[in-house]
Amino acid sequence: MREIKAIPSNKLAESKNNRKAQAAMEFLMTYGWAILVVLVVISALAYFGVLDPTQLLPERCIFSSVYPCTDSAVSFESTGFTIYNGGKDDLLLWGAYINSSNLRVFCVLVPTGNPPIEFNVGSEQSFFSNSCDFIKSKKAKYEVNVYYSKPTSFTPIIMKGEIFG
Repeated sequence: MREIKAIPSNKLAESKNNRKAQAAMEFLMTYGWAILVVLVVISALAYFGVLDPTQLLPERCIFSSVYPCTDSAVSFESTGFTIYNGGKDDLLLWGAYINSSNLRVFCVLVPTGNPPIEFNVGSEQSFFSNSCDFIKSKKAKYEVNVYYSKPTSFTPIIMKGEIFG
């Protein structure tokens, strides 16, 4: 008759550890490929501009709370914005400059009419230019400086704002 030998306890433990290691490797390989495929798809979408955050963000125009921007437009043909005088004093508007990395040189915007324009409390004033020289067609952030003065003084004051469009 044949004699049955007992399996040493250390061999039994190695067998259990091997099975656990194999299960862990199978788990990592299965989900690793799935994660890799997802990363490749996201990379392809980003490369082709589908996930470009500047295209997803809305256009905005931000000035101070006293002189808020009520309208803005930035395109290759023309650029403009409108501000509202919500302050306590009348002003004289002289002009505005726009600067950005999306412009070859800074852009001069003139108020509607001949400067200086009286900017009375409760009124709106538009600035417009059709000579801005843009570099690319994507939306960009534009820094705006509006030059104004008090009617009693001709010392220029700068009102800073921002247009994203």
